[in-house]
Amino acid sequence: MKKNSTEWISIGTVLGDTNIDTFFFNLKNHKAKKGDIVTTESKVPTGEGKVVPVTVWGKITSIESTNQFFPREAAQELTNSNIDIRDTILPTTRDELICKVLILGYTKNLDIDNTKLLPLNYPVRPAANVKYPASEEVQKMLITSLNSKHPIFIGSLLARAAVKIRVDADNLVSRHFLITGMSGSGKTVFVRRLIAEMLRLLFPCLVLDIHGDYLGFVQKQKKFFPNNKIKLFYPKLSINSEDKEIIYTLIQKLGKSLTDPQNDYLNTLLERIDYKNGASIVEYINLLVARSSGFIRERNSSTKGKSSGFSHFKSSTMYVVTRSLREVAKTCDYKGILDIVKTVPSDEWDKDTAARNSKAKAGGNTNLDVRALMVKFKSAASTGAGFIDYEKNDDEMLNKLKPYLDEIISQVKNFYG
Repeated sequence: MKKNSTEWISIGTVLGDTNIDTFFFNLKNHKAKKGDIVTTESKVPTGEGKVVPVTVWGKITSIESTNQFFPREAAQELTNSNIDIRDTILPTTRDELICKVLILGYTKNLDIDNTKLLPLNYPVRPAANVKYPASEEVQKMLITSLNSKHPIFIGSLLARAAVKIRVDADNLVSRHFLITGMSGSGKTVFVRRLIAEMLRLLFPCLVLDIHGDYLGFVQKQKKFFPNNKIKLFYPKLSINSEDKEIIYTLIQKLGKSLTDPQNDYLNTLLERIDYKNGASIVEYINLLVARSSGFIRERNSSTKGKSSGFSHFKSSTMYVVTRSLREVAKTCDYKGILDIVKTVPSDEWDKDTAARNSKAKAGGNTNLDVRALMVKFKSAASTGAGFIDYEKNDDEMLNKLKPYLDEIISQVKNFYG
């Protein structure tokens, strides 16, 4: 293999026992670390009576350090006597570093234009020099067969950040593949990287996001993916009565994080309000909102919540939970639909005084989605006190909007066939 770009550094010597899968070598101090890619020169038979020079590539999988001039007995004596080793004649610079290398394959030295790895079928030579190859050569070896119109970057080598790894996007999407690994090993991060690279190439993607791990693509679409159209759809969710804990997950993923007192109040609501099996989760959340609104009114009355048993909760705590539940219900019910109708021109706001006043009052919050819908369809609901004070008339307002939402849903169904 050609090595004229950067001089490869000599870092050690191969030890005596070798095979076709692994070898050990003595490492110079601080010249390599676990995970590094290293090479050694060797020779392999061709099967035609010839022997050809090759470069064997491998990865350091472990490093052990020993000092034969510092026996355990000496360490025990230093420990028991509380003596600093620098006050003795014992050596501290005779450490022996032994690296284990997993062989990845070999490249042919005579074929300088072909860096494809081939399986090694003959042991490496003991006493051979071990070298630390240049980053550009490592990168060339790892992606030698990448002749792609659409290469995508998936990451860098952990032990060598300068080596960028790319794969062919066309081959990736033209076949099935499975990503496996232990919890915390990086599966989700890797998939996020793949999706991000696909989006930059304007490849169409469909993500079935069970745990909400990929909502960041929606939240940061304008900043990172301005050339992509990203739509968010929700199924009609339903749960069993024993699985009401999903409410916590939905609030965390779609709403806002709750404090401990707010979680206590939500837990009390879930315990008190029974879930009717077969109902959708939106229906159950709306029931929680309605009942919680009643509890808030009772908490703010002269009884201070004593009759309902919520006197120990602050009304502000109860209100935040109710608002979060309401936002989750809205999102699960028609968030994907409302995104489609965010097309009201700015001059439409100027034509509608009530809409303009509500827009200023809202300060840019999510209620503008609904107000934009009302302006777009010139709904009668867009006038009067109910429109100005949206929060107090939330359920009534949504009921007035339902015919228009049904019309939009029908249009979306027709659009997607």
